[in-house]
Amino acid sequence: MGEAMGGLEPERSSTVMVPELALVVIAGEARDVGALVTRWFAPEEVTRVDGAMTEAARRRIERRLGEGKLAAVALTSHASDQPLALARLAHGNDVAPVALLLDNGAEWPGARFPMGPHGFELVCHLPAQGAVVMREPLPCDRRGERGPFDIIGDAHGCYDELIELLERLGYVADAEAGMRSPAGRRVIFVGDLVDRGPGVVETLRLAMRMVVAGVAFCTPGNHDVKLLRALMAGMCG
Repeated sequence: MGEAMGGLEPERSSTVMVPELALVVIAGEARDVGALVTRWFAPEEVTRVDGAMTEAARRRIERRLGEGKLAAVALTSHASDQPLALARLAHGNDVAPVALLLDNGAEWPGARFPMGPHGFELVCHLPAQGAVVMREPLPCDRRGERGPFDIIGDAHGCYDELIELLERLGYVADAEAGMRSPAGRRVIFVGDLVDRGPGVVETLRLAMRMVVAGVAFCTPGNHDVKLLRALMAGMCG
């Protein structure tokens, strides 16, 4: 592991996994950066920043991120404000900023690539030659999942009614999952598990058990998010 940056430490490896959707900043000497991006990134993914970032470069990066596509930045300038500006650009488009620093004796001070909630999610030092860049799906990428699914929303703490609904859909009591479909169907809870009904805790526990057991998926609704904020405020207060 390398020197600490912002309380965290960058990783050092010859192979790195980056999210399929991310803003990847490759920093180093022009020859090394050029070789890496040519091997591991398609031309349309790469924006080159050799000095101050131009408005055209910013628009190109934002367009790709807005289309849900990876954007790679070949950064060969040591301008101190560029890495943080790129990290802010990534956060503003709800994607992870990742920095790959190519080590060949050139200095890229760690302070320019801070890690943390306002900086980079990953800072990795790679050898100038022989680095391998692999991609991995985002945790929320479920495109490989196949149904049949039962979509349930707005349970609102009505635990008894939820159990009745699941039973009508063919689910039966299960020691591991709470409820499970013998036919292999799975539930997608589409939010608002809490508020109003008398069985909020039981409803949440059932949904969590089913998700952990792999027989359900769950996305939060506005009521769920409000509860989470209240709980977090209580923990931090």
